Amino acid sequence: MLGPLVVEYDGQVLSLGDTREARLLGLLALSANRPLSLASVADALWTGRPPASHGELVNRYVRRLRLLCGPELRLSAVGRGVYQLDLAPEQLDLLQFGRLTAQARADYEAGDLEAAYDTYQQALDCWRGPVLAGHEQTGPVVDVLSRQRLSATLALADVGRLLGRHEQTIVRLEAVREDEPLHEGLHARLMTALAGALKLYENLSTRLSAELGIEPGPELRAAQLTVLRQEVSPRDAPAGHNFLPRDVHDFVGRDMETDQLVERLLTTSGNGVHALSGMAGIGKTTLAVRLGHRLGEWFPDGQLFVDLRTHSKHAPLTAQAALLRQLGVNGHRIPDRLDESAALWRSLLVGRSILVVLDDVADAAQVRPLLPGGGADCRLLITSRSHLTSLDAVGMTPLGVLSGPEAVDLFARVAGKRRLAGHAHEVHEIAALCGFLPLALRIAASRFRDRPLWTVEHLLSLLRDDHRRLPALSAGDRSVGNALTLSYRRLSPEHKRLYRLLGDFPGVDIAPAAIADAGIERTTRLLEDLVDVNLLGQPALGRYRFHDLVRDHARETARSKPARRSTTSARGMKTKRASIGPEVSW
Repeated sequence: MLGPLVVEYDGQVLSLGDTREARLLGLLALSANRPLSLASVADALWTGRPPASHGELVNRYVRRLRLLCGPELRLSAVGRGVYQLDLAPEQLDLLQFGRLTAQARADYEAGDLEAAYDTYQQALDCWRGPVLAGHEQTGPVVDVLSRQRLSATLALADVGRLLGRHEQTIVRLEAVREDEPLHEGLHARLMTALAGALKLYENLSTRLSAELGIEPGPELRAAQLTVLRQEVSPRDAPAGHNFLPRDVHDFVGRDMETDQLVERLLTTSGNGVHALSGMAGIGKTTLAVRLGHRLGEWFPDGQLFVDLRTHSKHAPLTAQAALLRQLGVNGHRIPDRLDESAALWRSLLVGRSILVVLDDVADAAQVRPLLPGGGADCRLLITSRSHLTSLDAVGMTPLGVLSGPEAVDLFARVAGKRRLAGHAHEVHEIAALCGFLPLALRIAASRFRDRPLWTVEHLLSLLRDDHRRLPALSAGDRSVGNALTLSYRRLSPEHKRLYRLLGDFPGVDIAPAAIADAGIERTTRLLEDLVDVNLLGQPALGRYRFHDLVRDHARETARSKPARRSTTSARGMKTKRASIGPEVSW
């Protein structure tokens, strides 16, 4: 696979030629041990629209492969129009490469540089050329494999520099230089290893200017200065580190959003930015962390994580410092100025494939200094309570509450199903009173699980009481009320006043005319702003609606700090009602 397609069976090399059977086998091997749909096969085998009989043709190719390769080819149909090729690591160079690079990273992290270098050598020995050379195989999987080869080569160069193995390192770097003629990170390593480093810099500088119209970037210039000063030092950033929080074992739902995000993160070229948006407690962080762990193998140079909320006072400078430390930069080397820190951050990402999770972003200003620059192949996955409309080129995925069955399933998984037996109706009511909100469901279920004397009816009595519901949804450092208070504190005084005012609104759906003491146009704008930060939903144009728990919070906040209203507004709140819809959450 990692070069021209070679198939060995019973000690002999099988010749498949440049046939559709060969291309099908290569495609199946690229997805080894994972199901592959007929649609994906058709896209790879035929240019443009496949023939009407393509399903039967693919079945015919599968039968021929089984005859050619014998019983050891574990190729099966795992569903209608879905195929899977099962292979052990020792049967496929692609799998061997993945196993060896993972072992090399583990050796490096354990401090065994000799073992790490030797294992990286073995991993790169799996490559004989471009993926499936001669079969015109393209797509995101091929691109990712090529990036993984480059990342392994750069990692080997970093370790080799520490060990002083310059000659062997040069051979490996030269092996991929033709495929990456303008890659600055690759050439920066060559410059520190080659005696003719300055000549290499001059040649590349001329080529960058002639072909792209740009000057060498910060990493390449820094490497030139390093050679001139004879101060060659190992690259700061360690490869392959995972700084993500722990994944949860009882995750429920989000199948559609997960599929969408996986596709976007893997198919976006360059440095993609993708955001999860939703109200407090909706499960944005949980989903982002789960995705980060799931996609770790696609970003071999590391998965970074920073919680912007903990850095909100001085963000983004302190958040950037946290990310730089995760890349191995010593604290005394981190600049105090934001522009200098951002330049260092961008230079360290050059030539790397890294996933960065930015959690609880307040606004676009926190994100901009953290965006990667040119020469990197990174993804930013953002979670935010606002829509980040002013941030350019962001793929936005809104998160809503769980469905009824998903909410019941989550509650049962956390609380324990044995004590809930025979209480299906009551458990569904609990889920509804929690607004189908993941945070609320987890807190309620945890409290029920840890209090053996509680009955389902007792928990229901707490949640049915408007005054006790929010206090009941609080446990230790997790609280629905506190999460909503953080969203409230980020509002302007005018928005805070409207939020408190809406807490006593008598209807379900809110129309601007019913509360427009500041004028309909101004009130509508304020309501739209609350939608932007996910404190209000919008079931229809001109209509706004609270989530049930947000309404409870607005009401409690209003009691602690009443919103002063004009006489007209107060009378309108009592007499004007927007159209009343069913009591459902958004």
